[in-house]
Amino acid sequence: MNVPSGSREARILRTSYIGIAANVLLVIVKAAVGTLAGSLALVTDAVNNLSDVISSIITIAGTKMAGKLPDAEHPFGHGRLEYITALIIGAIVLAAGIGAAAESVEGILNPTPVEYSAGFVLIIIITIIAKVFLANYTINVGQTVHSGALKAAGIDARSDALISVVTLLSAAAYFLWELNIDAYAGGLISLAV
Repeated sequence: MNVPSGSREARILRTSYIGIAANVLLVIVKAAVGTLAGSLALVTDAVNNLSDVISSIITIAGTKMAGKLPDAEHPFGHGRLEYITALIIGAIVLAAGIGAAAESVEGILNPTPVEYSAGFVLIIIITIIAKVFLANYTINVGQTVHSGALKAAGIDARSDALISVVTLLSAAAYFLWELNIDAYAGGLISLAV
């Protein structure tokens, strides 16, 4: 099924904006709950979602600028801006991962108590379900409008749900065996970022 290009771009942008809004909400919830519970893993997970927000915004801006028609200063168009935006996104994600890894090492060397609760676990489960729904929605729209970028964003959202499972397993280890592996989980998440 062919989708008119104006409609295609509108659907891509609308899906991107939904993804940004969902990730902003997840950042706020995860950062707040993670900070209150003292969970480095959940705060690192929030940083991962924040990097998704920033990446999405840069991708939208880069895609719009790269699609501009050639002009006197750019007779071959603006397509190379996509490469520049990809480099910027890569640098942001790398910086987020390194920062999270440094915090995790500090948490491993100087562990702090984590205050897990049933509410904490419920929040993690809800955020995992939200990411799975976002992933499926984004992938479906990407397939419908033939957008590799949306499909890739959906796959990334699916991976983020798996990353959140690491935080859930950290909480489970605490509840079942009274093991505080939160900083280790944060380190694992930082490697995934």
